[in-house]
Amino acid sequence: MPGFEDVLTGLGIVSNWVKQWGTPLAAIGGVSMALIQVAKNTLPWRSNFQRKTLREWLASRNGELSGAAEADLIRLTTAGDDQAFYDSDIEDICTRIKSAVAVLLDYPNLHEPLLRCLASHASQQDIECILHPPRPDWFYRELGLTRVLTSRSQTSAGCHGLWAMTELFRRRPGTT
Repeated sequence: MPGFEDVLTGLGIVSNWVKQWGTPLAAIGGVSMALIQVAKNTLPWRSNFQRKTLREWLASRNGELSGAAEADLIRLTTAGDDQAFYDSDIEDICTRIKSAVAVLLDYPNLHEPLLRCLASHASQQDIECILHPPRPDWFYRELGLTRVLTSRSQTSAGCHGLWAMTELFRRRPGTT
């Protein structure tokens, strides 16, 4: 059975090995990471790669609108600063695209090329519904209600339209 001195001797051997090899390897690793970070920050590799990849992706979605969609996306996400957009990390680019989609859905007619690129696998009917939604009073007419919408504030929360749509489907023959 090993004694306490044997354990201390073993620990001494391991610590000497770490001093001899571990410290230089850690220094080499730190310098390597610093050089890689300097290269990432000064060379345009990342921005060129991300520009090329995004353009290919948008062109694969809708080739004829991809240029306008890219310009609109950059305008929405970074106020037109394409270098700021493409120099971002991929996680930041995805977050920016997600934020742009929220604006796009609020004002789809102002960003139609981007909408058509991002929603290229959606049905044409769905895209047209986003671009030209039915007026809220359409639901009331379909239900035979006499309520007249007098201001945008009455429908801004969307409660009336959602209620009316639910009623419309509930009252339709053949539905439960």
